[in-house]
Amino acid sequence: PTWPTRLMISDFSKKPDDFDYKTSLSALARRHPPHQLGFILRDYQHPRRAQLAATLAPLCQRLHITFFLAGENKASPHKPYMRQHNPAPQRNRAQNKQNCTSAHNAAAIYRAARWQMGAVLISPVFATPSHAGALPLGVMRFTQLARLAHTLSLRAYALGGMNATTWQALAPAHTFCAGFAAIRHFQKDL
Repeated sequence: PTWPTRLMISDFSKKPDDFDYKTSLSALARRHPPHQLGFILRDYQHPRRAQLAATLAPLCQRLHITFFLAGENKASPHKPYMRQHNPAPQRNRAQNKQNCTSAHNAAAIYRAARWQMGAVLISPVFATPSHAGALPLGVMRFTQLARLAHTLSLRAYALGGMNATTWQALAPAHTFCAGFAAIRHFQKDL
């Protein structure tokens, strides 16, 4: 499967009240090459999360944005345009290759490799309100973890305090990275 270089993560609790995903995704799609942008619909507490997923998944497909639904997707887990983030691992590991999962340490990366996931979002790289109080990995530790993921045939994404500037600070890890994921960066970028 094609993997993007940038992943926008939604978070209902951290977005402005008037944030419109359809308009925002359309605007972002115009500013990124096809298939270089991904969207992870997290929003676990959204009152109409299933409806939102059903609307945004085909929109993302039309816009050439890779769509991931966070958590379990019991309704339509095998649609080609609907991948998963942090799913329960499937016994048919070929399905896992299209999905991504979170990793905060080497043990989680080994676990993702054992289940043959396609990618890991390694976090928190830098300080971020999403992981308030968590000790950031920093450039050196992140680079080590990204190298480990790469060695285990996993795509690694940096998450936590990521934007264009902090991505450049991770230059030592670029060889081992597929790209970065962020929440606020994309909201500010619109």
